[in-house]
Amino acid sequence: MSRRDRAALAVIGAFAAALSACGAKTGLLLDASVQRADAPADRPDAPAPDVCASRVVLASPSSVELLLLADRSTSMERDLLGGSNVPRRWDVLRDALATTLPRYQDRISMGLQFFPGVGTSEVCAVAAAPDLNPALSQALPVLLRFGRTEPNGRTPTWLGVQSAGRYLRGRAAPRRFRAILLATDGAPNCNGALDGARCTCTALGGTGQQQCEDDPSLCLDDGRTVAEVARLTAEGIPTFVVGIDGDNQPELITALSQLAVAGGRPNPATAARPYYSIRRPEDLTSAFDQIQRQVSRCVFGVSPAAPAQATVTVTLDGRGLARDERHADGWDWADPARTTLTLFGAACDQASASPAVVRLSIACGGGS
Repeated sequence: MSRRDRAALAVIGAFAAALSACGAKTGLLLDASVQRADAPADRPDAPAPDVCASRVVLASPSSVELLLLADRSTSMERDLLGGSNVPRRWDVLRDALATTLPRYQDRISMGLQFFPGVGTSEVCAVAAAPDLNPALSQALPVLLRFGRTEPNGRTPTWLGVQSAGRYLRGRAAPRRFRAILLATDGAPNCNGALDGARCTCTALGGTGQQQCEDDPSLCLDDGRTVAEVARLTAEGIPTFVVGIDGDNQPELITALSQLAVAGGRPNPATAARPYYSIRRPEDLTSAFDQIQRQVSRCVFGVSPAAPAQATVTVTLDGRGLARDERHADGWDWADPARTTLTLFGAACDQASASPAVVRLSIACGGGS
């Protein structure tokens, strides 16, 4: 063998070793009886990358990016029941964040976007980028932004969701869970294309129809807002909806409920109002705590992605879990690419109580 041939073999050997080491850093364990994803290409039984291969993997905690989309419309100046007493909705929102964010800031990359946007005189404007990009250890920066900001303007929820979705789309990565946490007191508006004479008017508690005829942007803009939330959910970016519904207007409760269902992460505790309903300060603290606990401890990454044609069986600490696409109890995929899954209900409670072992058995020949 010539010196050149020996050198070429040495380079190939080093490259193969590097590939093997890279595969060992995935953080997921494969059963010894199934094919390794990093098998050398010259092995006759090594599957092509796009061929389904049966295997067993251990899922690992997913990285999480949660973008808080915070309503700062003028109605956030009211108290929780819609009056003019204190504390204001805005202050209750800030205080709940002060209680809950520090508990999870080392596990959740938290970001912040206000709607309408800050620093503009336009009552329906929304910034093109978040006020704070998601990052770990973000509790203090979020609270400082709230301390420097006051409620003002209307409720351009559709634009806020669009902007948040644009940002999170650009953050797609395997085993990364991305979601919006929408905190609002309802009544999305700011759509001047609606018919002010026929719409549900958000002015004066829904009684000022003449105001909507004069200014259609005061109409309830629920249709396109719900559609935008549903579109993001289908792309693997769900929305948790925290709704301050002290005004107790049926059309606003309906809008919040539709947003929660479209967001794919309704409150499992109540079917009548599937959003996280807020009427007391402790309700808001509890809602933030539940949501952050779920995304920080109940979302797991899968690598490589489970093929669409495979049958997947999931166990938690050795106990079989059913797939539940209603997200009440069990597991479901968190993204269309099938690189993350979420536990719900009792399964999430169990995973939150102690370190959990989530195992996937992937068998080819069916789909789940």
